[in-house]
Amino acid sequence: MRRRLVLATDLDGTLAHGSEEARREVVATVRAVPDARLIYVTGRTPGSACQLLEATALPEPDILIADVGTSVLHGAGPERVTEIEAALDAVWPGGDAVRDRLSSFAMLTQQEVDSPRRVAYWIEPVRARRGAGAPAGADPFAARMPGDVSLDERSHAIALGVARAAAEAVEDLGVDVLVSANVFLDVLPRGVDKGSTLRRVLQWIGVAESDCVVAGDSLNDLALFETGLRGIVVGNCEPALLQRVADMERVYQARGIGAAGLLEGLRHYGHVAD
Repeated sequence: MRRRLVLATDLDGTLAHGSEEARREVVATVRAVPDARLIYVTGRTPGSACQLLEATALPEPDILIADVGTSVLHGAGPERVTEIEAALDAVWPGGDAVRDRLSSFAMLTQQEVDSPRRVAYWIEPVRARRGAGAPAGADPFAARMPGDVSLDERSHAIALGVARAAAEAVEDLGVDVLVSANVFLDVLPRGVDKGSTLRRVLQWIGVAESDCVVAGDSLNDLALFETGLRGIVVGNCEPALLQRVADMERVYQARGIGAAGLLEGLRHYGHVAD
């Protein structure tokens, strides 16, 4: 008999990445488990996440955790999980204070996203390097493969320097600064991230953390793995993430790309029959 399953997975670079066949098999695996739950945990806004679900023919989740853990919705929305979001509101100092502190940072450009409890930026020097190799019309939020120039050592050094300076500028505001893929910089309520919000959601829906498997590919997914829940890092993950999870015993490092890696991890944990 298969054990219970709550799959909490990132979208870009993970479930929404790779082959359509692998995505279908992951979804079928979840649906085959009685009372299974599917949770999407993404850095995208709810609206952008819904566009991605449509483009990749993914089903609506039971819960959508969006905006890097600062928004929580029933299904794919628009109804909010107000019980959880109220707690997040209580620790958010407001975007105006953050924007004021970082307004003079020439290397940062605010993203045109409407997020109630975060402020999102592009790290411009890395964005320029990333755009130089991207095809026309490419989704700017889509994950890149590890060999992409935006993920090399030079881009990583740029991102680290910008993140340190930004963190110093907002240190007294009660916020955290999070960088992922060397190009995204998010300012979030202190202590709020994908992992902490997922744990709130698991408690709210009344399921055991031992039933949950998390999956991701980028540095903003690190918080999912730091929860100590069973984890899957897909084969195309950001090099910086792979370094951070290398010694985590409960994180499976898959070889497969995107959804194929996720499926490989579910097999490792006994949720897919050999």
